[in-house]
Amino acid sequence: MSDDEDGSERVQVSVWVSDDQREEWDEYADELGFESRGALIRNAVRYFYFSQTEGDNKRILNRLSDLDTTANNIESKADSIKIDQFETGEIDILADELEYRVIGGLLDVLGEADSLSDIQPRRPDE
Repeated sequence: MSDDEDGSERVQVSVWVSDDQREEWDEYADELGFESRGALIRNAVRYFYFSQTEGDNKRILNRLSDLDTTANNIESKADSIKIDQFETGEIDILADELEYRVIGGLLDVLGEADSLSDIQPRRPDE
């Protein structure tokens, strides 16, 4: 056992998998930029937990769904506009507006997190 950065005690959990599975997980860890296989597994468990729980996670998923709907609506409107009606500068302005709205929406959902892995799970007592 060892102490984690926050002072809590850590224990080892063994998982038995085939050599092929272990190699595949190591490749995933490398591709996704995790420092270790263990970090990949911890994040995968955290992600699964988020996907299965209610509360803030549901709010985040609903907000992301709203953003997806908004993006689809914008895409539909853009499809209905004839591109040849616009000058290149106007298309750039539309693209900038879309980028601004998407980034703003993601920041609303993620807050100060740089990525989904930065969002810590909330415990029921919080």
